[in-house]
Amino acid sequence: MNEKLYYYTKLQVHFGGDIQEVVLKTQNEPTSDDLSRSLQHNFRIPIDEQRIYYRGQRLHNHPDYLLSRYGIFNGNTIKLIGKRSHT
Repeated sequence: MNEKLYYYTKLQVHFGGDIQEVVLKTQNEPTSDDLSRSLQHNFRIPIDEQRIYYRGQRLHNHPDYLLSRYGIFNGNTIKLIGKRSHT
């Protein structure tokens, strides 16, 4: 049996005074691009409008950067700033 293994990374997202949990499900260790795409889906904020902060530092969206490179792991909290699209 050839089962796929997934990474599940649960993050708390502060956005507009609210806190929501987001779970990233990825086949490899999650990247900043995985996070941005998930935030776009969950919060309807286009990737180019997102500003993501962790421990006061802004994350720059380098698609191949692992979240662990920023020190972001399961259970951490990030802050999201951005304008929702109306589509």
